[in-house]
This record gives sequence, C-alpha cells and structure tokens, in this order.
Amino acid sequence: MHLETEPFPTQPRKVKRWLKELPLANTGETTRLLYQGLTELNRLRMPAYDRLEILELLRPTRRLILDQLSRHFVSRSLPLPARSQRIANINTDLLYEVAMGYLQVVREGSSGANSLAPRHLALGIHRAMRALAERHFHAGRLYQPTPDGLWEQAHWLYHLAEQRQLVAQEIKDTELNGQRRSTVAHTYKQMSLYSLADPLTLHQGDTDALTRYLEGSAQACAITTSPVADNADYLYVLDLSTDEPPAYVHGSEAGRHEAVRYLNLFPLIRQIREELRANAQDTPGPLHRDIAARVLQAWTNNARRRFSRMSNDGHVDVVLGITAAHEMIRQAVNPAPQASMIGKAQERDRAFEELSLERMSDSPRYESEGITVRYLADMPQDVTSNAWDTIAKGNLVTDRTTEDQSRALHPGKEAPVPTSWEILDTSAGGFRLRWRGDVSVRAQVGELIALRDATSGREHWRLGMVRWIRSPSNSGLEVGVKMLAPKAMPVDISPVRHGRPMGRRVPGLLLPRIKVLEQHATLACRAGLFEAGEQVAVNLAGRTLIVALSAIETQSSLFTQFQFRPAQSTAAPEGETSHKNTPLWPDIL
Repeated sequence: MHLETEPFPTQPRKVKRWLKELPLANTGETTRLLYQGLTELNRLRMPAYDRLEILELLRPTRRLILDQLSRHFVSRSLPLPARSQRIANINTDLLYEVAMGYLQVVREGSSGANSLAPRHLALGIHRAMRALAERHFHAGRLYQPTPDGLWEQAHWLYHLAEQRQLVAQEIKDTELNGQRRSTVAHTYKQMSLYSLADPLTLHQGDTDALTRYLEGSAQACAITTSPVADNADYLYVLDLSTDEPPAYVHGSEAGRHEAVRYLNLFPLIRQIREELRANAQDTPGPLHRDIAARVLQAWTNNARRRFSRMSNDGHVDVVLGITAAHEMIRQAVNPAPQASMIGKAQERDRAFEELSLERMSDSPRYESEGITVRYLADMPQDVTSNAWDTIAKGNLVTDRTTEDQSRALHPGKEAPVPTSWEILDTSAGGFRLRWRGDVSVRAQVGELIALRDATSGREHWRLGMVRWIRSPSNSGLEVGVKMLAPKAMPVDISPVRHGRPMGRRVPGLLLPRIKVLEQHATLACRAGLFEAGEQVAVNLAGRTLIVALSAIETQSSLFTQFQFRPAQSTAAPEGETSHKNTPLWPDIL
C-alpha cells in the first residue's frame, strides 16, 4: 500500500491495514500521514457508526504521536523557538481534527435514520468532550487563549447528554492516568475546574499536574440546576447557551434561565484543604502545595479589578528574576566609574532621592516642601538598628558605603542586559506587556520582574510579579504584571546562627512601606532559602541588622516576599524585650 498516494480508507478492515503500514520509526512522516488521513476522513460522507469505529481505531496511534510531539514544546522557554512553535501548531491542528471528527459523529448519530444506539452515542459524546478537553488543556500549557467555539461545543455536548440521560454512563478510556472509566459529566467538570483555575496564571508544568489531579478528583464536585452559593453569595455558573467558560459571579449577576447550571465546588475545596493540612510537613501529596494554593486562590477569589486599564503604546525596559533585579538596581545606585565627577554626583543624588523609603511612602506634599535628606555617613559607625530607622525616615546611604560593599560582594560581576517590551495597557495595579523579540526571554508565572520607563532615568526600577502568560502563536509573548512596589533597595541577606550572621550572603530586595495602601516594608529573596519565623541578617550599604521574618506577604516557586520586624536583642534580660534601639521601627514597618 502506497500511503502517500492512495486515498484514506473508509472501511475499518482497510484502516487496520493502513495503520500497520505507517512508518512509526519516522515521527514526522507518521504525523503527516495521520493528519492527512484525519482531514480526509472529516470531509467524507459515511454512516456515523463507521466514522466512530475508524476514529477509535486511530486513537492509539494518535496518542503515540501527540506524546512524541509534546516533547518538543512542553516546559520550553517562551516564546517558543520557531521549530517548537511549528510542532506545537501541528499538535493543535491534530487535536482540532480529532474533535471535529467526533463532533461529526455526534451530530450525525444523534438523530435521523442513521442514529446511533444509546451506548454508541454515549461513547461518541464522551470522546468528543475528551477531545475538546484536550484542546483546552493544550492551549493552557502553551499559555494560549481558549479556542473560539470550544465552550459552545462543550456546553452543547453536555446538554445533549443530559437530554439523552447519558451524562453518568461510564465509558472505558485507556488514556486516563489513574482510572480506566469516565463519564461525560466527569470530563465536563474536569474542563470546568481547569478553566476556573485560570491556567494562564500557573507555572509551566503545573497545568499537566492539575489535569492529572482533576482526572481523579473532579468527581467530588456536582453539577446542579439549583444555585449553591458560598458565604459571600458567589456562584460557579455554567451557561449552556453561550460560548463562555464557567464563571465565578455574584448571585445577583447570575442568569436564571433553563440553560444555566451550577457547579458545586465546595466538597473539592474542602478535600484540597484537608490534603494540605495532612501534608503540612512538605511530604508528597496528591497536588503540590504551591499548585494547590494557587488553584484555591483562583477558585475562591472574588476580588474585582479596582482600576480600569488604559491602552498604551510605550515601551519599558525589563529584567526578570530577583538576582537580575538586584544587580540592575545596585548598578543604578553605583554609576559607572568612567562618568564625570559632576555628572556622577548629580546622578547619584537623584538615585538616592528616588530610593528614599520615606519619599516612597508619605504624602506628596513633602516633595513640594523640598525636605532635605541626611546621609548615613553622618552617623556613628557603631550604630545598630537606628541606621535602619534613619533609612525609614528618608535618610540615606552614601556612595562610599555602597561601593565598598558591592566590590566585596560582587567582584567583576556584569550587569544583566535589559530587554525592551511593548506596553499594551496599564492600570494602577499593573501592566500588560508584549515581547516581540526572536529570542526566548525565559519568562515564568510567579517570576519577579523589574520595569523601567525609558524616560524615567536609569535608577528608577519598579518591581512586580508575572501573574499570567499568554503566548499567541503569531504575536510574540504577552505577560500580565502585578505591581509590588514603586522602588526598592538592593540588600544582601544571610542566615543567623546563635545571634550572629553566618554563611553566604544572597541577593535580596528591600521593598518600601507604602503608607497610603497600609503596606508594610518587606524583604524579597529567592524561594526556599528562608522561612517565616526565621532570623536573618540584612546588609544594606555596609550596615547590618538582624530581623525576624514574621510572615509571608507573597510567595511563588521562584521568590518569597516576607514581612519582617527587628529581632529581639540577645542582650536583654530573660523574659524582657529590649526596645531602646528600635523606637522608630514603626516608621519602616
């Protein structure tokens, strides 16, 4: 049989022979032939039962090919290289043809002279729903939007299964990981829960882990025709008459017509919380703690955007990662030595003025009054926490102390190179940015990001966190940025043992107190280095203070932002806390 020249067979017996002739050792050629065969099959007229049987025969080979293709784009740096993007697009096209084939089976087999028997119709509906779910999961792990029409088709399939009383009929499915049977309702719930988890905000690889978890856990939820509200009167709503995904909305905004269904997530939410408590000591659980926390936040967060977004056609310089941000800010407050002395002094003064913690947090009227600043160089060298109190009040460090420290800690280290990103829109709380470069920028959800306006001067870096990623196949990489602080100070952090700094210093950032938002000053460092309740030594401009990390403000798998307070003096009498060196700490905390 010459597979390249002969038309795709339409009889199951000949399809089996066609499959045996596939050159499975050549993934590219097998993929091309399978895709060509599916497109031909979807354009041929034939009885629904024959189409269903042929699609089932193709299923094992399709799974083999899709698994092979995924190795070229899953967990790769974004935006994908051109070759990986082409392979991902082939995967997308294959999934589309599979879904269209099973949908055709359901449309042709649900009515008319060629109607399928109930068990075969249930199989067709289930396979079509599974194909749509796989398209949805595939888009999520590539950080792409859900394909148009997908939810309209999924809602229609579920409604049809309801009408034919097939939603709970068990279907054998060898592609599942932990079980071998599934139902239309189970697959529909799995899709819905995945969508409500906001996959664009998950880390690379987490979408696959969540998909596997929901395969076994979605059954804890129920789809009802009666609303089941939470304590805030919010509902999980499925509108079967639209192309919209499930939504978490207030009861006053939910539709009440016959096509509306409600998803009861509360048993699953309780289950995940119990699993988190049972695995509080970081022992392996069904779902990693970080993923579970993100999913619970997405499922239960009813906060609305406080500020509207405005379109913007400007550009910002970007560096990704706390180490790169630390280095860029450190370089900003220590300009290059070849600058002229006058220009260097003026630039440094501007940098220090911008980095004043008091200027970050107090009323704008102080700026117009021209408040003067004093520097730490004017203070005794043996000062302890008062040095930090001075910084909290807007009194700053000198270039001598920062340069001495930076030479000792960062010998010969080159600054990272910022990349220029396009601003798509902005709000008071964040940005939507787009990267159109040819190289991968290694952006990840949960990464710390530093932004600098081209017009703001080299010292003005704002800090944020990557909240979501979208990677349209033909328009670069988009990221949503949640702002954390308007400015920051570079610090170095080391663990404390027996009341003294020990071990290697690691780069960190001191984020300012923002008074109008009632936001305390915080420390940010790479994830996994320290824990809440631990004492650390923080070195800023040659001055060291031991602090206690009191609570976690923000946490991702890449960095942690801690609230902190001055550690109790080890010299204080037993049972007594010394406060004589910390009278001004409320100003920084």
